[in-house]
Amino acid sequence: MEFLNVLMTVAVYTIPFIIIYFILVGAIRNGINQSELGKYLQAKNEEIERKKK
Repeated sequence: MEFLNVLMTVAVYTIPFIIIYFILVGAIRNGINQSELGKYLQAKNEEIERKKK
């Protein structure tokens, strides 16, 4: 029974951090993709990919 309590406590404390992690990663990725620097880097990357082909 003690093991289940420890397991539940670990789950209760780690699951919110996992959710927050994915929210932050999505927000950061979205912010970078919409910035001027992100658009420039994406265009440059596409240009490099076209030269490879």
